[in-house]
Amino acid sequence: MTSEARSRPESPGVIDPLLAAARLPRPFEPETLATLNGQAIRVIVTEGAFAPHRHDQSDELFYVLEGEIELEIEGERQHLGRGQMMVVPRGLAHRTITAGRARLLLIQAIDFDTRSA
Repeated sequence: MTSEARSRPESPGVIDPLLAAARLPRPFEPETLATLNGQAIRVIVTEGAFAPHRHDQSDELFYVLEGEIELEIEGERQHLGRGQMMVVPRGLAHRTITAGRARLLLIQAIDFDTRSA
């Protein structure tokens, strides 16, 4: 084995995002499952409405693992159900609105910036 191969970070192994999201104790407290090329792969539980906000430097991907959400982007709502995803381009005000609870997988910059919209 070369020294280059030994210095590589180890894989986190098999990850079950739905199981990880089911273990989250409270809504809107994400858990980072893995990182990939400067991006964090996170799970989160949503409930009710999140405050509108924007990320000026990075896009954000929302993938619905379980439940349904409304993803509001610049005042326009898109309905997303289980197995559907949408990317919010950087700089656009957005928020999730959930009737009940939903479990999501997010892909976002590791050090993403957030500011109120």
